[in-house]
Amino acid sequence: MERELQRYGPLRWDFERGAVGCAAGLIAWRPVARAPYRPQLIDKCIGSRIWLLLHGESELVGTLCGFDQHVNMVLEDVTEIQVNPDGSRLQLPVRKSMLLSGNNIAMLIPGGSPSDISA
Repeated sequence: MERELQRYGPLRWDFERGAVGCAAGLIAWRPVARAPYRPQLIDKCIGSRIWLLLHGESELVGTLCGFDQHVNMVLEDVTEIQVNPDGSRLQLPVRKSMLLSGNNIAMLIPGGSPSDISA
């Protein structure tokens, strides 16, 4: 395999065609079963409160103003909640507005908030 990589150069995956290729051309084709990007599901949440679970120990509750194809979000009236290892929650002061990278989002819950959870 290493010999082939040296001969053809670095491989790259073409998501549109579902093909593995390199500088020398197409090597193999295989069908790609990707979940479709569904902006309409997030689009329905614009203007409403959402609860975001982030990678790590933080959560955000705020009003969704907009998003892009990378699910970067603009939020207003944002409350950050830090979850401690013992399960207690620390609520931080409200931020007027925020631009959040989509890479940080683990889960989006429309219309929800941590207070809606019954322990």
